[in-house]
Amino acid sequence: MREDESAPFHDLRLRDPMVDPAWVTRFETWMQERGVSAWTKRQYIATLSQMFALARRPDHQKQTGVTMNPWDGVPRPKGRRRSFVLTREDARAILAAASYHIRLAVAIGALAPKLRRTNILRLEWAKHLDPAFRYITIVEHKTAEGPPFFSSLGERVRGGLKHPLREFPRA
Repeated sequence: MREDESAPFHDLRLRDPMVDPAWVTRFETWMQERGVSAWTKRQYIATLSQMFALARRPDHQKQTGVTMNPWDGVPRPKGRRRSFVLTREDARAILAAASYHIRLAVAIGALAPKLRRTNILRLEWAKHLDPAFRYITIVEHKTAEGPPFFSSLGERVRGGLKHPLREFPRA
């Protein structure tokens, strides 16, 4: 695939948007002409902003020469609202067809709201669950400096964990 020679980012250097602030406007125009979605625009702008924020750090600034972030204050485009809502019946049908492990992860996510998706996906029986299945202990979490946190497990989740080969208890 050949690069688009007319693209405003072709052969771009970090200093270019600082030397020529109109570059930001040309980039916006280029995205609009290509019909780039609002989500993609937000991703591009966020990535560029992070690059400039890193380049401005004192340990990099001498090498990069970057003294400002041209993306500061650039409004992020608003996306369309989702037009699809999963109904209770749809959710039940999906879960009915899902494997035990998927149903268990969804139940833990719904009934142990302190846990983030990453915590749930990284759960290990021997490492995170107490033998009686009363709580989950997470030592490695987003706030690494903080103490481990515990999430209590309700009776329905506990029943599903104690009898993993049986069908997960239904409401």
